[in-house]
Amino acid sequence: MILKVKRTIYKGTKEQYTLSDKNNNIINNYDFILDNNNIIGNINYKNNNISLIVPYKNFNETSKLMTNNTEIGIISFSGDNKFISTNYWWDLNIGNRNFKLYEVGFGSKGLYLVIKENDNTIAVLSSKMIVKNFADEYELFIKDDKDSILSIISCIYWNLYRGSSFIKDGTSGINESNKTLTTLSKETKAKMDFDFIKDIASNENYVINNSNKTSKNYVVVGIILLILCITIFVLCLTGCFNKNNKNNKSNESLTLEYLNNNYSNENDNFTFVNCGYDLFPGWNDRCYFKSEKYNEVVTVYL
Repeated sequence: MILKVKRTIYKGTKEQYTLSDKNNNIINNYDFILDNNNIIGNINYKNNNISLIVPYKNFNETSKLMTNNTEIGIISFSGDNKFISTNYWWDLNIGNRNFKLYEVGFGSKGLYLVIKENDNTIAVLSSKMIVKNFADEYELFIKDDKDSILSIISCIYWNLYRGSSFIKDGTSGINESNKTLTTLSKETKAKMDFDFIKDIASNENYVINNSNKTSKNYVVVGIILLILCITIFVLCLTGCFNKNNKNNKSNESLTLEYLNNNYSNENDNFTFVNCGYDLFPGWNDRCYFKSEKYNEVVTVYL
């Protein structure tokens, strides 16, 4: 089963998430609003109707899952609340089922939320890395359709936790931002199962979007090119320095001969001072000679 979730409204006082199938056909829209100290929204999918209540500005407090004003489950954070951390997860408990949600990041190569029950993967959520104007997008790869509602809830909760416009002021209109997370814990990274995604995509005849990398890649390429250009420039300067040092004597003799021949009628003699360039002394585009008659230094451009 493959579903897609995208945040389509982000006004700072309201967020809307659009649920679509793998072919981008819209299934439903879910509105989330601020109500006192909570972010509240109702999620319905097929025969399931569940309200998600998330504490405003304090996501580490327990979030509630409600149906008909009755609490049926909770989502709670376990671990160190850092983007670069050792090992952490969220517990999602509903009815008699217990799930663990693991956030796994591979830098600019991918960001995932792995949903496990008894250490068995039931769904993997893949986040689009480049986000424009808070329009976060996710692909949900789900093993069994009966777990789709839990995957949708987990996806929206994850987005609220990491990038809610209620917190960041969705009216600011950020043009583009990148999601990058590097998971250091080997134990957490091992929770990610890329074959799980490939198998579901293959069964659904779905082409995975491999362009899901951040523009940070282009920054890295730019830095490498800049370093390469600087290296070439330095090598060029070194070559010019060495070459022009060798030519100092010829520059001196040729220019001195020219000066003495052309200014001999003024009864003036010139002596060589040096050759060089103002910024790079070894880069010879000029030579300096001292006039005996006027006791001044003459600059001759080569």
